[in-house]
Amino acid sequence: MQGGIMREFYTERDNVREERRLRTESTPTGKFREAFEALFWQSHPYGIPTLGWASEVESITAQDCRDFYKIYYAPNNARLVLVGDFDSDEVIAMAKKYFGRIPRGETPPRPVITEEPKPIAERRMIAEAETNPRVQIRFRGVAMGHTDEAALDIAAQLLSGKTGRLYKRLVTKEEAAMGRPRANNSTQKYAGYFELSATVKEGHTPEDVEKMILEEVAKLRDGDITDYELQKVKNQVLAGSIQRLRNNTGLMFQLALLDTWYKWDHINESTDLMLAITADDVKRVAAEYFDPKTKTVAIYHTKASEGTAEQADPELEAMLADMPEEAHGQIRGAIKRIVSSKDLQKLEMQIKVMEDALASGQVPEQQAKMFEYMLNAMKKRAGELKGSSKESN
Repeated sequence: MQGGIMREFYTERDNVREERRLRTESTPTGKFREAFEALFWQSHPYGIPTLGWASEVESITAQDCRDFYKIYYAPNNARLVLVGDFDSDEVIAMAKKYFGRIPRGETPPRPVITEEPKPIAERRMIAEAETNPRVQIRFRGVAMGHTDEAALDIAAQLLSGKTGRLYKRLVTKEEAAMGRPRANNSTQKYAGYFELSATVKEGHTPEDVEKMILEEVAKLRDGDITDYELQKVKNQVLAGSIQRLRNNTGLMFQLALLDTWYKWDHINESTDLMLAITADDVKRVAAEYFDPKTKTVAIYHTKASEGTAEQADPELEAMLADMPEEAHGQIRGAIKRIVSSKDLQKLEMQIKVMEDALASGQVPEQQAKMFEYMLNAMKKRAGELKGSSKESN
């Protein structure tokens, strides 16, 4: 925070530009995700990519970075979060010793005054990409700490998961979707959104699945929510509130995020607020926020690959359907690097790391299958390299 020196600015700027190229421009849906965010957030800064647009990265100067650093990397814009077994008085004394001498920034960060206006019409994006057919529906939501946050969280839980309404309808009954269709209430500091998404199974179209999702949203608004269904979701909320406290690092990030966006002790309030939600509360927010006339929709159709078509692996596609869309490109890229690797020693080291990680039980359940898939790909490629080495000898 004090006396920072900007070394190798142009090298670092090029690195950021390359990072944007790898994360966004070289992935099948990266640019489309940016376009969808800009379509949804038409006024608020949330529609601007974190890394910035390509032209901004390429034209930023060293002085621009220095000016930004002085404003945002200052004690008055920082939070220190400590979790674990320590002496509070000792830690406070250390904080004063090492941070107390750093002056406040001369220019405070500018407040965000732009509010996202209420949408007045439907917005729709239709794209062709080298990905599975997919539908994404987003409604305007609320900021963190809003009185309707808890009810929207419960609505998302009722729709999500293997026992949720979307899975029962789209996967079990209609066999129209792969993986686990999602409903997510995303709350941030200034605003939020409620999103529903699903990966479409062969034989159906994204438009078919969109219609089914909207029908389930309408049932949530107009139909019955049983006491059993609501209590099942509340039991999941209660279990999750305990599980999220098991890891100090995870707890640290939760507290930092909450204190930045709202207040740190919201972690002690949010569970009780959700447990107090009634069926009428859910129906009320569904009626208020889930207006089909003002939704924002992204429809993805599969674009045929140029050149020789690659045969999709059904096992991989089913696992990707259970994972966030933004991770698909990174996972596909990692697998391509594995199957084309020529470094046997490096592969064997990676196999050992993956085996140790799985054996430790620290890999989250939703990621374990992907770890196993990648491990098997590594072992297969290592076997091929060993075989070719023997043949050459």
